[in-house]
Amino acid sequence: MTDLIFETWLDALVHGPAALVREVDGAVTITDTGREIEQGRRDAIDARGIDRWPGGVHLVSPPAPARCPVWRWNDGSARMERDR
Repeated sequence: MTDLIFETWLDALVHGPAALVREVDGAVTITDTGREIEQGRRDAIDARGIDRWPGGVHLVSPPAPARCPVWRWNDGSARMERDR
């Protein structure tokens, strides 16, 4: 990972809805929301939404209150699975 890619990922975690980390004077610390997500007590997509283009696929949260399937990687089955 290059420094530019790392900075882009860090910026996405610091800014936007429900920041997962904060950066103060070059030090990065996890927020309460970030800790809840890390511990599995909260879902990152529910907390922050999603609007990304990984590999040419647009992943986007539907407008509330609409719900659509969320696809996630399952380490156990080694495949993508429908979450909702």
